[in-house]
Amino acid sequence: MTTPTFTMGPAILFCPADRPERFAKAAERADAVILDLEDAVAPDAKPAARENVRAADLDPATAVVRVNDAASEFFEADLTALQGTPFTTVMLAKVESAEQVRRVTDALPGVRVIALCETAAGIVAAPEIAAASGVVALMWGAEDL
Repeated sequence: MTTPTFTMGPAILFCPADRPERFAKAAERADAVILDLEDAVAPDAKPAARENVRAADLDPATAVVRVNDAASEFFEADLTALQGTPFTTVMLAKVESAEQVRRVTDALPGVRVIALCETAAGIVAAPEIAAASGVVALMWGAEDL
């Protein structure tokens, strides 16, 4: 079994998922684009943002979708919206355990997960998170720490 790797970059650009008119421009200007369903999108705009992601015409090899954290009221709806899309890489916000990663990989079999560690608990659990099935990268949320 080969370990999946993260090969996007070095220029990665976040794009709010409630701004579909920016998707193509972001993809043109970066090596990879992260369609953000989390912090960049107001709660009342999240349903439309999910629909924008479902309709996005981006190369799944260079696109990532950041979903809300596993404790969020928006998490399950984010995962449901990604089912049946071509996107194969998901960034999970505020990861604190391998169990949270497993919830993503159970809902989206075969998905690659970038675990975004943004809390002290996530940093402490980083070795466990990094070893979780499907994890291809860890990122640090320095602004949140």
